[in-house]
Amino acid sequence: MRNLTRLHAAGCCPPLYARFNNGLCYGYAVGTCPSVDDIATDPIYRYRRHVPNIETLRTEVEVLEHHLVDLDSPVVFCHNDLVLNNIVYNKTEGT
Repeated sequence: MRNLTRLHAAGCCPPLYARFNNGLCYGYAVGTCPSVDDIATDPIYRYRRHVPNIETLRTEVEVLEHHLVDLDSPVVFCHNDLVLNNIVYNKTEGT
């Protein structure tokens, strides 16, 4: 919840309204799920240049594991899934 609250404060996600034992209730994100054709065109495609190559990603994972494994923290903040239906794109705002 703290992560979602902070992300909302930074303008990166809708507000969090409630937490339940089996889920969350948060605000509606205006936009649509992009299609395969959408991600191949600007302006969405321009974000691809910010994705590092596989070797850089492997190095970053190793560094993170080295620093985080000793924390034994049960908290994670990752969906581990970039299926297009998990992405909301607001064409009007370009976000």
